[in-house]
Amino acid sequence: MVALWLACRASIDIPDEGSWLNEGRVCLGPSEIQDTAGAVTGTLESDGNLVATVTFEDCGGCYATLAANCVLEREGDAIVLSSEASYVREDATCPAICEVVSATCELEGLPAGSYVVTHGADVATLTVPGPAPLCFGAQTPPVELAAVEE
Repeated sequence: MVALWLACRASIDIPDEGSWLNEGRVCLGPSEIQDTAGAVTGTLESDGNLVATVTFEDCGGCYATLAANCVLEREGDAIVLSSEASYVREDATCPAICEVVSATCELEGLPAGSYVVTHGADVATLTVPGPAPLCFGAQTPPVELAAVEE
């Protein structure tokens, strides 16, 4: 799922094509959650669903093509979150808009326990049942695709 939120902003300069791979701000909870700056707003229940929201960028724009997705996988007490997003910029002139680039994925029926959650280089400990959301990681600039292909 790709979320796009529009807001006012001065002109922005972004590469023509870019991507993120296993990067971004992650929030884990019982439902889709945006970062709450550490505020506890819910509880993760035993055997409930775990939803991850990865925010790759909170203010990009001018995307003609935008794709974002993520996958949660559990093996024992380890949970791995894999994510990716990519875009192609519409044209050389970027209007004053902001678009949130995010992806949401779900893991069903998570039993009680303590889990080590890994997303790229970021690691956090999740306890079920426990308070939610658990947010970790940081947004990073996209990697310019032209630079990667050379």
